Amino acid sequence: MKRLLPFAMAGLAGCGTQTLTSFRATGTSDGPEARAVREVIVAWRPGIEAQAGRRALGVAPLRRVPRLGLDVYGAADPQAFVARVRRLPGAAWAEANERVGLNLPRHEEALAVSLPGFRLTAADDPMLGDQWAMAKCRFPEAWAVSRGGLKRPVAVVDTGADTRHEDLRDKVVSGWDFVNQDPEPRDDHFHGTHCAGIVGAATGNGIGVAGGAPDTPVLVVKSLDWEGMGTYDQIAQGIVFAVEHGAKVVSLSLGAPQKNYTLSQAVTWAVGQGVLVVAAMGNESSDDPSYPAAYPGVLAVGSTRMDDTRSGFSNRGDHMSVSAPGSRILSTDRYDKYQVLSGTSMATPLVAALASMVWAMRPEWTASQVTEHLRKTAVDLGEPGFDTSFGAGRIDALAAVQSLVR
Repeated sequence: MKRLLPFAMAGLAGCGTQTLTSFRATGTSDGPEARAVREVIVAWRPGIEAQAGRRALGVAPLRRVPRLGLDVYGAADPQAFVARVRRLPGAAWAEANERVGLNLPRHEEALAVSLPGFRLTAADDPMLGDQWAMAKCRFPEAWAVSRGGLKRPVAVVDTGADTRHEDLRDKVVSGWDFVNQDPEPRDDHFHGTHCAGIVGAATGNGIGVAGGAPDTPVLVVKSLDWEGMGTYDQIAQGIVFAVEHGAKVVSLSLGAPQKNYTLSQAVTWAVGQGVLVVAAMGNESSDDPSYPAAYPGVLAVGSTRMDDTRSGFSNRGDHMSVSAPGSRILSTDRYDKYQVLSGTSMATPLVAALASMVWAMRPEWTASQVTEHLRKTAVDLGEPGFDTSFGAGRIDALAAVQSLVR
């Protein structure tokens, strides 16, 4: 089965609790019933030829993604439908619209029993002292220089978020739910709420945790369902929606082991719009590429531990840009709770937050310039210079923003 993996390993915890239990995902069978959507995505070439192809097909699409030139059709036999479409004039590509989903593997780093106390005083969030990643990357010191006042939001395309959470409600912008097709991207899982809090939980409000970019809004887009599963077109639509609604940075804590035309088109289009796409490397401790992290123009993020070693689960590869803390990360959970999770999923939104802080100081920069600056100011880890375990190194928020002060 092709899996799209929200790259986190979970330990569930109540508010203020740091004792964790493992979580095993459901709905990840390799059988065809786990991915049967009975839909086909067709990419049409623009112009008269495509019109002729649509007429010859003689079937109305269920929905369209106009920005990408994609139509989604119902199909009792997707493979036969794909074969038929590929013979039509104007058809550039056709593929089954598979429902792909998460797998949260067991791992010793997801079973933390306690967190060391990093006592921070730069904000009055009571749990900030347990957010070791903030201390390691010097975010509180960086906030004195930049708080990410970029007017355009960071988009988190995920399972949605608890937009009524006490530590999120003043920071999040509700986008769209592409699973249920409604304007309330409610998180019926937990993954998206956690990622949203890492980017932008309210900072200095005397409640809970602190987000990496205190003054940057978070655009919440739901493309994955209660099992952490979604179709190719739901994720592609989520990316397009985020860009069309002003996101300058798109955080994707998800991925699949195979290249896919639909997702590649969405990422390529977003990059072409000048948007920075930040994506997780994956949690299989593998050298195999994951997508969208391995697509051109994407800022791919690996995960580190408290001692600046590579997280045991973090994938490796020469397409990695930087690393960030991803082991035992405290952030928001649904229903005004908080929890600790591990994964490159957690490292990714922290990098997205720092990117927004840098961009706020240099709004004229391109996405590639922001990426290069994060690489240049990272703390070199592992082999000297770039390496496949850490990329250019672990991000350093203070170095990234302080070097831009004129």
